[in-house]
Amino acid sequence: MNDLQSRIFKTAASSNDQTALDELASSTNPLVRELVATNKNTKSTTLDGMANDSEEGVRGAVAMNENTMTTTLIRLSTDSSLFVKTCVTISLRRRRNYSIIEKNAVA
Repeated sequence: MNDLQSRIFKTAASSNDQTALDELASSTNPLVRELVATNKNTKSTTLDGMANDSEEGVRGAVAMNENTMTTTLIRLSTDSSLFVKTCVTISLRRRRNYSIIEKNAVA
């Protein structure tokens, strides 16, 4: 990994610079997008857009982020991926909101 890649990964994983996070959220690298989705500083509107990502790892990370809006979780609860549905269930149980979408997510 070169220095530029290292800085990009570090920014995606731990930055609180919303402009940088918004830019990295549309990176061509799925690992960078997943790191943005796991970043506790990523805003809910950015996460909402990332919920449509083609990579299930990114969508699962969106589901697990505490900043993800309940409406986004409801949308993700109908995802075709069992992995993403499981992440939604875990996230809602942590929030104690499981009954909101119990019929759509993994029991």
